[in-house]
Amino acid sequence: MMRSNGTWFDAPATLRTCVALLSLGLAACGSSTPPAETAEPEAAPESNEAAPAEAEAEGEASPSSEASPSEKASEGPSEPVGVQTFQNALQQVIGDPALLEAIGHDPSSTKPVVISGKDLPDGLERAAVVRQIEVVPVSDKPSKRTILHFTRIELDEERGTFKYRCEATGAYGTTTVAYEGGAWQLKASRISTR
Repeated sequence: MMRSNGTWFDAPATLRTCVALLSLGLAACGSSTPPAETAEPEAAPESNEAAPAEAEAEGEASPSSEASPSEKASEGPSEPVGVQTFQNALQQVIGDPALLEAIGHDPSSTKPVVISGKDLPDGLERAAVVRQIEVVPVSDKPSKRTILHFTRIELDEERGTFKYRCEATGAYGTTTVAYEGGAWQLKASRISTR
């Protein structure tokens, strides 16, 4: 070990590093192959000063090797929400006066809203608390009665998107809900008619 300007360094390790860098430079200049293919890996430095830098570099690399939340979400379907959670989110959708009017349902009426869809969980009718619903099979003929058919539902514990159509009135749209302040809230509703 030698001391230069108050800093200790290992002279043989520093000399080996300089020789390796010099030979790398000469190999890169005189060879037609890239230096990475011709050079042997450097020996691990013997100095304790380089160890923290390597530990920091490894610490920075490890978080990127873990899957980010968006990657985890795209890996596969998340756990389905419970029936009551689904019902609470659905109540915000079917409680939207604009949607009820678009499907020909009086918003002040207590008459159940007839719904269908392949993504609806079992036991939904029993969980209804605000506006009653009647779940019918997807195969029911829409001409017999007005059915709000859910074509796609994406719902987790915090957000939900409900896409639907009503053949009887020609209405279709998308409603977005979010769980905020301890309850499900209607965030956006876009309804169109043919």
